Amino acid sequence: MTSTIKRVLGIREDKDSEGKLPQGVVVYLKPEQIANKSGAHCGACFFFHRPTSECFLTSPAHCNAEHGVCDFYLGGNLWKQIEKKANPIPQKLVPKEMAGYIENGPTHCANCEYFGGDEYPGECAKVQGKVEGLGCCNAWEPA
Repeated sequence: MTSTIKRVLGIREDKDSEGKLPQGVVVYLKPEQIANKSGAHCGACFFFHRPTSECFLTSPAHCNAEHGVCDFYLGGNLWKQIEKKANPIPQKLVPKEMAGYIENGPTHCANCEYFGGDEYPGECAKVQGKVEGLGCCNAWEPA
């Protein structure tokens, strides 16, 4: 369950003694999971249909390819597989607000307010453990 959904549902998140959240709670993705050096953004997401600039999951379906991103980001390209077999239709399953959609991307730890220092992997003011500059999570805020 993503941080955004937990906030909407009012579920508390377990913090450590320093007030940091576990990586799993904020859905921390390593660089290889983001699969794009510029960071997480709709245009690099598994669920994004580039020809129509639409997301397979969100409602409304239209997204900003270069600067949009949400909590459902998954690096990859589903559409290359689907378009060969069928005409894809966005499902509009989740309202964008609930998906945490923003247009401040691309996002990654190195351009986040909470990432500390030039060390890779480095420290995050909000997330437990070391995080990589090209990784990212749902606690991202613009630097």
